[in-house]
Amino acid sequence: MAFPGSKRRRRVALAAAAWSLLLAACEAPPPPPDCPRTNLVEDADRVVRFAGSGRDITGECVFTEGKVAIDMKLRIEAARGQALEGGSAPLGYFVAIVGPDGSVRARKEFETEVPFQGRTRSAIIEELEPEIPLAEGERADYYTVYVGLLLSHDELDYNRRQRR
Repeated sequence: MAFPGSKRRRRVALAAAAWSLLLAACEAPPPPPDCPRTNLVEDADRVVRFAGSGRDITGECVFTEGKVAIDMKLRIEAARGQALEGGSAPLGYFVAIVGPDGSVRARKEFETEVPFQGRTRSAIIEELEPEIPLAEGERADYYTVYVGLLLSHDELDYNRRQRR
């Protein structure tokens, strides 16, 4: 015995089931892996010579087989102090990569200058691209990239006293 409209209902049910299977087969791609953390080194994030703060780090990761490259932009801000002679302030800083076990895997020093051109405050952007080799199963977010200014012992001691 047939019921009126049952063939139509079966077709609708079959079409809905086929549509569900089709949607299940179209999964979204997995999200990209996380980047390593980036931090400023406490007490090496400013210098009294011209009170640079250097607090802005931006960037993105580029993953390739077996490594991650960090396209990093470091903004260094400075205020001209009384001790500065000339129109620009020389500045040294470092970038260090710390592994999952807390050991320093790489460290590199850089030299730059902050030009003032008659102003009392100025800022520059340094572009860097540190690379981290990744072992099988290792994730980039297991690592931390630290940035700090190269300071003398007196400058570092001064910064530490100011924090207290």
